[in-house]
Amino acid sequence: MDTVFQADVTLLSAVVGVFLPILVGIVTKELASGGLKATVLALFAAISGLITGAVQAGGAFTQEAVVAGFISWVIAVSTYYGYWKPTGTAAKVADATSAVGVGSEASNSV
Repeated sequence: MDTVFQADVTLLSAVVGVFLPILVGIVTKELASGGLKATVLALFAAISGLITGAVQAGGAFTQEAVVAGFISWVIAVSTYYGYWKPTGTAAKVADATSAVGVGSEASNSV
């Protein structure tokens, strides 16, 4: 018997939201300001919502896409402060990717 798994926008947003803080850690430098990191996280969550909403709605910008982006953002912030930061994963990602990313004072001085 074949089992078909069908994910909805909410589930996709939740799964993506768990890993958005790690993506922000890779894209931004360790010394980046909290404001820059928060802005990048909000941008990634909005993009995630638009993509997952477009997948479900066949490419249309719908209310579900906005809700999906908000869900991704809430879950991303929650998992960062509830899991990634306390376990030290966020710091390890920042250390491992310190040579890449935007937002460092050192990268602005040549």
